[in-house]
Parts: sequence; structure tokens; C-alpha cells
Amino acid sequence: MPDRIQTAQIVGVDPETLEVSDAFPGTYGFYVRLSRDPGTEWAAEFESLYLLSSRPSRPPVIFRGDTLCVHYLPLYVQDLPDYLNFLTEIVTQTNAAVERRNAVLPDDSAQREAFREQLRQLAQSYHQTR
Repeated sequence: MPDRIQTAQIVGVDPETLEVSDAFPGTYGFYVRLSRDPGTEWAAEFESLYLLSSRPSRPPVIFRGDTLCVHYLPLYVQDLPDYLNFLTEIVTQTNAAVERRNAVLPDDSAQREAFREQLRQLAQSYHQTR
């Protein structure tokens, strides 16, 4: 049975750390801190929603546990508040998506056992008719 996916919220932006990466020339990587490391399944959902968004400019974002490293072109610094609002919305959408997935997971053993018992009965009747 798959585990529940944790959610996370943006808790801040680190103004002190800037990364320079040859993979993203001309950008500065800055850190957006999350409330926790929500795990790789959350990160995959985040990436999917981020890439499928209709926003015309989506700078590269690298998931690093409880940190998102955003590689941003300094030329567009005036758009940074709008971008951070967009990023917050993507995190909110990601959390909603994983909560929908979590909601359909059986989370109590009695429910699992009742389901398993139904399967056993079906398996027996299936084998008897074959």
C-alpha cells in the first residue's frame, strides 16, 4: 500500500545564498524554503504542475528536499514578486493534488481487512466457476 504523501508550504526565501550554475548561464539560483521535505512523489507532482502551467516564463527549479532552488535571470528582477506568487500557487496546487490522492488511500486496517475479505470470497467463487 502506498504511503501518504506529505505536503509542504513555502516558509521563506533565502536572500543570502545565490548559486551560479553552468547549466543555467546568466542566472542566479536562489533558495525558496519549504516547511519540510515532502518527498520525491510530491516533487514529481510539483514539477508536472509547474511545467504544465500556462505561465510564459518558468525559470528552472531544482527540488532539494526542503528547498527549491530557482535559477532566475536578474534581468527580470522586477517580476520576482509576481513569480513568487505564481510559485506559491503551484505549491498550493501540488498540495491539493497529493491530498486528493491521499484521500482515496485506505488508512485504517479494518477497511483493508474488509476489502481483503471481499477479494478472498471473490477469488474462491472465481476458482469454483472455472
